[in-house]
Amino acid sequence: MLYETLKFIHIVAATVVLGGGVLITALLASAVFGRNGERMRAVTTIGAWVGPRLFAPAWALLLAFGIWATLEGGLQFGDAWITIGFVVFVIAFALGPTAHERNAKQLTAAVAEDGPDSARVFEIGKRELMVSAFEAALLIFAVWAMTAKPGL
Repeated sequence: MLYETLKFIHIVAATVVLGGGVLITALLASAVFGRNGERMRAVTTIGAWVGPRLFAPAWALLLAFGIWATLEGGLQFGDAWITIGFVVFVIAFALGPTAHERNAKQLTAAVAEDGPDSARVFEIGKRELMVSAFEAALLIFAVWAMTAKPGL
């Protein structure tokens, strides 16, 4: 019963991370492709707020309960599907304080200096959209690895 509970919490955390990330990416895409600088600023503000309050704790739970479930379930850390999960975790988790935070700061500055509908704002928005889409694709790949369990 403990293993199932650990796995459940791990999956809920993964759902928050993936679902939230896909939603933010979709909202950002709507702002970029709709050339709506005010919407882009709003999405950036929302992302900056939920990042440390929702995504960071969800990432921590995802990792902690994934490791605990692996230990409790007698699984092997060297299995390909678990290794894929760790690699995706490291890459995606690192994007938050590096790319996402940097892009949010640059976007805020560009809006203040050039206005919300400036070319610079949309260039930064496109860059952030690429990072977000890449991260969403990585997370979807990790979900595939967790369900297909390659190497077993």
